[in-house]
Amino acid sequence: MAQPVRIENATAGTIVNVAINIIRSEPRAYFGLGLVAVLWSLIPIYGSANSSRTLAVISAKAYQKLLGIEATTQEIYQRLNRKLWSFWWLTLLGGIYISLLMLVCSIALIFFRFIHKVSFILIGGLFLYLYGRASFAEVPLAVEPQQSVLGSLARSFSLSAGYARKIPMVFSISYLILCNIWLSIPYLFFTTMTAVLGGVFLFFLVTNALLNTVLQVVKAVIYYDLVCLKEGIDLHIT
Repeated sequence: MAQPVRIENATAGTIVNVAINIIRSEPRAYFGLGLVAVLWSLIPIYGSANSSRTLAVISAKAYQKLLGIEATTQEIYQRLNRKLWSFWWLTLLGGIYISLLMLVCSIALIFFRFIHKVSFILIGGLFLYLYGRASFAEVPLAVEPQQSVLGSLARSFSLSAGYARKIPMVFSISYLILCNIWLSIPYLFFTTMTAVLGGVFLFFLVTNALLNTVLQVVKAVIYYDLVCLKEGIDLHIT
């Protein structure tokens, strides 16, 4: 067994860099899982549950790599099978949470825009902060054996307390990197041949798979970093 990775006083940039390096260590495995998750998401309910579980597999795989634990993708799948519908419920609750955040922030923007333009920045920052507090709830559900859906949400809120700037910054950097990658993708896939063979659908699959892969690994690194900072790593957690 390899030694756990040390990420001491990591900046947002460091966390993103660690996530990218994890993906680069097994690009086919991680990107393949991201693609599988997108394909499952096209099927209602049962497919959505499998998509949520597959996304959790990406995070669990990255987290175990940080711990220095070697586990195959199939072993992680088997371990998370019993939580299939838990991941679906967590995704549903997460969607409701984000929808409520967007509604509240939209109402606040409509109200405060008559007061000062700075309110746009403040409300945007508040949205990113509250999103960050619950953004990695699927990771504890995936790596902590006895964790429940509500317990995972509470765990995400508890660990993220005090990191109002760091977590939103991590996601902002991740999105900037993905945007730069997306700018080059059309030149690769929007050729005459791919357009004839369904290039738009292919573009949808590739970009969403890439987004899923990067964000799920980033979430795993955020969770790992916060556990190290607040609790120290306990190898028995997995």
